[in-house]
Amino acid sequence: MKKYIGSLKEKRSALMTDELLIAHVRHLQYLEQAGTLLLCGPLKDSDQAFQLLQAESLLEAQLLFFSDPFIQNGYYNHCTVHELVEANPANYFLISDSKLLNRLGQDK
Repeated sequence: MKKYIGSLKEKRSALMTDELLIAHVRHLQYLEQAGTLLLCGPLKDSDQAFQLLQAESLLEAQLLFFSDPFIQNGYYNHCTVHELVEANPANYFLISDSKLLNRLGQDK
């Protein structure tokens, strides 16, 4: 499965209601129980929030992300989904040049 980052920006705080918050949390619970939500939350120092999703395709990730009640009800005005190219030790943090790998002591 691929990983996708959903970005939520331009919050409209005046649209928040108890019902909207409950619907949003239920949506997140559904995604988590389905194994598609890996991480989510707002940024502490801005009005942005993110969701890290796992899906088979960009279309599936978009369907999951854009079905969030926060998005459906316009609570966030600008929302996008992008595929994440994960950098980790298993893929040498995306370095493929053998000369650079040798310099790091990571012979393939």
